[in-house]
Amino acid sequence: MSLKKLSDRDLDEISSFLYNTISDFILGRVSSKEIVDIEITVSVEYTDRLDVDITAELHLDELSDVDPRIVDEAVDAAYEALESFLEGYRE
Repeated sequence: MSLKKLSDRDLDEISSFLYNTISDFILGRVSSKEIVDIEITVSVEYTDRLDVDITAELHLDELSDVDPRIVDEAVDAAYEALESFLEGYRE
């Protein structure tokens, strides 16, 4: 099943969904006291297919023992959740 023609609003909703999924994943597992900065960039484009590019960086307090790979886990979780989210955009 293919995606319907996506509007700019649709792309904004998809982008926000991905951003929030990553942010919630990280904040649900890392104390805000340990986070110095978090940067999440989501780029979503649609021509003949949906192209998604996500970059995320987590800067932790030097005393934090959180595994920095949590960022990769968060991005993977967002891509997995995207499949279900896109059901509302299928023809």
